[in-house]
Amino acid sequence: MVNKIKCRYCNKLMLSVAQLKRHVQQHTGIKSHRCKICGKTFKSYCNYRKHTWTHRQSGIQCPECHRYFKSEKTLRSHSILHSTQVAIYCSLCHRSLKNLSGFKIHLKKLH
Repeated sequence: MVNKIKCRYCNKLMLSVAQLKRHVQQHTGIKSHRCKICGKTFKSYCNYRKHTWTHRQSGIQCPECHRYFKSEKTLRSHSILHSTQVAIYCSLCHRSLKNLSGFKIHLKKLH
């Protein structure tokens, strides 16, 4: 039987200390991964690595801000930021957000 480790914030059970450490960052908001180029910080190493593509001189370049992206899909998601079009509307505070991930963060932090 595997000993599981419990999160002190939500009691969720984790299989390893490393998994718990990554999970706890959701509760604490600590962003321990910093981009050496622009200084932007990230909670997860995975998101930090995705971000580093924006500084590379390869991949697909955004025609608006000239940042680079790994795929057409990530460029399309990013392009919404340059659009004046609103994708999601918060019915709780009447704020307009451009994408689903931003909306989820908004709900988590403000509501």
